[in-house]
Order: sequence, then structure tokens, then C-alpha cells
Amino acid sequence: EFLTGVAELESAGVTWIQVTVPGDSLAHAVETIECFGSEVIAHLPVTTRRA
Repeated sequence: EFLTGVAELESAGVTWIQVTVPGDSLAHAVETIECFGSEVIAHLPVTTRRA
């Protein structure tokens, strides 16, 4: 669902997006970042990933 939304934004000309992570604890933030990396970023074409 998230990747579909990103693809729609890209087709509309959007060149970057921002996401937030929970700030209630460091452990929760790290868990969310790891999940986002494996479930979202890992599925993006390499050419769309920025350093």
C-alpha cells in the first residue's frame, strides 16, 4: 500500500518524501526503522534510493 502511494506520487512528479518514526522510545524507533528498511526501502529500485 505504501509503495503504491509512493509510485503514484512519483508519477505526479514528486521527487522526494519524508517519513517519521515513533519517538516514544529509542527501541521502538529502531524497530520501526528496521521494519521500514526491510518492507519498503528494500523493494525500491536501486536508482531511486538516495544516500
